[in-house]
Amino acid sequence: MFSYQVGGQTYDQLYASIMSVSNYGGALHVDALKRWQKPGDVTNVPRMDAGRGTDFNAASTRWLTDASFINLRNINLSYQLPASLMSKAGISSATVFATAENVFFSSKRVGMNNQQAFSGVTSNAYPPARIISAGISLNL
Repeated sequence: MFSYQVGGQTYDQLYASIMSVSNYGGALHVDALKRWQKPGDVTNVPRMDAGRGTDFNAASTRWLTDASFINLRNINLSYQLPASLMSKAGISSATVFATAENVFFSSKRVGMNNQQAFSGVTSNAYPPARIISAGISLNL
């Protein structure tokens, strides 16, 4: 099962918070290295100035990101073993199966999960865990 979205925008609050110079002692995104530093620099990342952090990191269209994504949610595979093979072992039927959930997710920004809220704003939510299960079902 696939799910996808084409178009729209997400307000990436998490990215905004790790690009903020007001986050004293906290980690910054690697994009902060692209900041404006001297006259003539061409960049879309403002200078690092703790005194003007409120101005430079205010809510704006700067934090909007393409909300398009594709997600492979589920894969289910099963195979019923031949009855002639199973009858020799005293088994009426046997099925081997494998299931995988949250197999693949791709969006514009690595680590951003566009599916977490209908509001269009990201939050501190982990992406769903990848789960892989396999087994055999026997009928005696």
